[in-house]
Amino acid sequence: MTLKNTSEKSQYYKLEEVFRSYYFLKRTLSLLSWDAAVMMPPGSEKIRSEQLSIQTMVMNKTLTNSKTEKLFEKAEQDFPKLTPWQQANFREMGLLLKLKRAIPPRLEGEIASKRVLCEKAWGAARKKNDYKLFESSFSPLLKLIRQKGDLLGEAFGVSSYEGLIQEYDPGGTDKDISDLFKTLSLTLPSLIFKIKAKQEKHVQFSKSFPPLSIGQQVELSRKMLLDFGFNFNIGRFDQSAHPFTEGSMDDIRITTHFKSKDPLSGLLGAIHECGHALYDTNLPRQWIDQPVGQERGMSVHEGIALYFEMILARSKGFAYYLSEQIGLLGISVNIDDLYFQLLKINPYANRIDADEASYILHIILRYEIESMLIKGDLKVQDIPEYWEHKTKDFFGYAPARLADGCLQDIHWAVGLFGYFPSYGKGLIFAINLFYRLGEFKDFFEYPGKLKRLKEEVFNQGAFLKNREILNSPEFSKDPAKMVISYLSQKYLNFPAV
Repeated sequence: MTLKNTSEKSQYYKLEEVFRSYYFLKRTLSLLSWDAAVMMPPGSEKIRSEQLSIQTMVMNKTLTNSKTEKLFEKAEQDFPKLTPWQQANFREMGLLLKLKRAIPPRLEGEIASKRVLCEKAWGAARKKNDYKLFESSFSPLLKLIRQKGDLLGEAFGVSSYEGLIQEYDPGGTDKDISDLFKTLSLTLPSLIFKIKAKQEKHVQFSKSFPPLSIGQQVELSRKMLLDFGFNFNIGRFDQSAHPFTEGSMDDIRITTHFKSKDPLSGLLGAIHECGHALYDTNLPRQWIDQPVGQERGMSVHEGIALYFEMILARSKGFAYYLSEQIGLLGISVNIDDLYFQLLKINPYANRIDADEASYILHIILRYEIESMLIKGDLKVQDIPEYWEHKTKDFFGYAPARLADGCLQDIHWAVGLFGYFPSYGKGLIFAINLFYRLGEFKDFFEYPGKLKRLKEEVFNQGAFLKNREILNSPEFSKDPAKMVISYLSQKYLNFPAV
């Protein structure tokens, strides 16, 4: 028999109530962070940093107090009577408690406070192209992140950097990531050169994406989001310096960043964030306030978003759809020209604007830098020089501005260390999904693919373990080979002549 929620509640059900409070507090914190990036007046930074600090401490204390710890120990006796989903929930409870117990609430509060100030310094440094503005706020935040990494590493019996990875990719190891990235860093540059050389022979690749005003980009993006299933009744779509998603099932917020001279950038950013939002809003509703009802790690989350941005939005089916939508704006566009633009290799773009083949090299660069920063092998003041060196090595160019170089991403400014490997593993998961769900030849196929995503990934929450949902039997043994094979078939065979 299984446990039932009676008036005399078991220890397990009492534990569920604790986690319910934790997740409601976490979602409030998420919306405060969204507001800080999108709506907050510039003079409110100090009070918001204090609000986030206190809110973070209160949230984490719900899990780190001795009462919760004792309740978890007592709840173990209920385990044999639990349903499979309850057992998976108890497993995920234990993992989250292990993470939270390792980090003192005061340290989490200090990090939350510093990240608000650092994020604003990041924005100012980008605008003024002055790294010193960022360095002065980033150094104290990095010091706190290193402390956090040391504590997590000790709790999980791994290195400090691997400890940070556990927050985003449970069970992920530095060795798995470094081996994968090393192989790809040695093989991808030559493949990209071959693809680019082939594309340069075709005049259609030299054409530009149709010019669209910011207003037209907003209108087009909103229409695309609707057609992909974004629910504006429970969601918002705004603009920010860096695209991101915050919120939860019934209150989701996404943003993108539009560029007047590069319409495709903001459109693809919106589609990427739409993938995140669809995942968050289609998690198992009956478990939404429990660990098992959350996403299965950020490698899966980014994998879904990259599937939308890199796989679906770079397909012939999407090219047909997009040409129709642009036509409704009164702009004539050739479908084949548009498809060529979607598949155009541009290794000089920054990460957000990177093509499908170059993308993972951007992730490898960031992985190398952030792991060196945590290990103490690279100083904060040396980041721009190292970035320039590696960019020349990978792409053959040096960024002219910090906004196109080491300050193009917001992640480090808000303390997200150990996160970037999730993008690399996420792209591999996205390619897995391509092989599982098939090619996207017509937009009429989209509802069927979305239905399978809901059934096989979204509705599963964290029921399956990370490796169970990330790996597919056909390709899990050699993911680097799968990436090279996929890109070669897609880009070296196109166009046919």
